[in-house]
Amino acid sequence: MTRKRGVILISVFVCLMTIVLVGTSLMRSAVLCRRQLRTEAQATQAHWLVKSGLQRAISKLKTLPKYAGEVWKIRESTLPGGATVTISVKGLPRGEAKVTAVAFFPNHPTNRAAERRSWIIQLPSRDEP
Repeated sequence: MTRKRGVILISVFVCLMTIVLVGTSLMRSAVLCRRQLRTEAQATQAHWLVKSGLQRAISKLKTLPKYAGEVWKIRESTLPGGATVTISVKGLPRGEAKVTAVAFFPNHPTNRAAERRSWIIQLPSRDEP
């Protein structure tokens, strides 16, 4: 009888260890999935922010020909997590300009996504209204 109890105890222990290991593995997988989803969401937001920064620069260049860029800070009340988009404009020959935008989302020192994009655009001529 004691031998039978020992075998049952070992079997129960092995089953419990298996359940704990499977549970731990599932929890780890869920945490990694959540982290990956957050990273992808941040990258997508940074992508749209950089495109918005480029559009903002083009719009400003239409009204302010000497526009050289800016640091566009988006508050947390407007966009949860806040964001920073740095816009720079560099004049090129033939009436063109290289517009570069770099977006960081959210405003966190290490846990954030960044995207950089540049467009070469034709500047409006001074004769146009």
